[in-house]
Amino acid sequence: MRAFAIVLKESELAQTISAKAVAAAALHGVALEIYDAVLGYNSRPLFEKYGIDKFLNYTIIDKPGHQGCFLSHFELWQKCVKLDEPVIILEHDGIFIRDLPEDVLDHFDEVLRLDCFQAFVKDYDEKVKASLDQPIDYYRRPADYEYHSSGGYYVGAYGYIIKPQAAQKLIDHAQQRGVVCTEAHLGLKIVDIVSVTATVVRLDSYYTEQNQDQWQLYSTTNDLSLAVKGSNSLSNPTYISPRKYRELHSKYTKESVT
Repeated sequence: MRAFAIVLKESELAQTISAKAVAAAALHGVALEIYDAVLGYNSRPLFEKYGIDKFLNYTIIDKPGHQGCFLSHFELWQKCVKLDEPVIILEHDGIFIRDLPEDVLDHFDEVLRLDCFQAFVKDYDEKVKASLDQPIDYYRRPADYEYHSSGGYYVGAYGYIIKPQAAQKLIDHAQQRGVVCTEAHLGLKIVDIVSVTATVVRLDSYYTEQNQDQWQLYSTTNDLSLAVKGSNSLSNPTYISPRKYRELHSKYTKESVT
């Protein structure tokens, strides 16, 4: 099973942390391949190339970092389909802390999250450390949040395994219904998501040692100009509001929208 780490080559911090990620993965039997992240300033022609023309929240419209993040994952979903085999997808700050079980692929059908905790909540580091003493099992953890197009979703897309059928569903949803930020696009209305019960890949401690407000100051996803200057190429996109989305896709009318 191939494994990829999305790394923005223009970010010195991402390069530094991803080197740690590669070394940690190797210690746990995973050969982590660097995948050059899409630079968000170049997103518009890529969205057009991939047949994506509908945008379902302003965060991805307004922030090139979120655009590049989404497109990087999208390209790896395409690679998963092309390879026709499961792949591990990490962001630069996803750190392996234990081995994957040999039979891991037998325990989920579409997507497996490799962290069972929500980062940036109290005692995340302590919970992750304590989980190292626990055996790995698998369960469907309640969602952290809800979004109208994709349903329940989890904070962070820094470590997961995806199978081809799930990758194709995420691609189809993006092209047919529209996109939101990566973590929200990985939603329970689109794909079946299982989580491990003990952490395998954690968010790097560089970020979790800060609170969420502080972390935002160092996030190139939220502010790409921290790594490189440029301008947002996604001008005048087609924005579809939650209300309009319900009108266009009537099967969601009886479901809660947040």
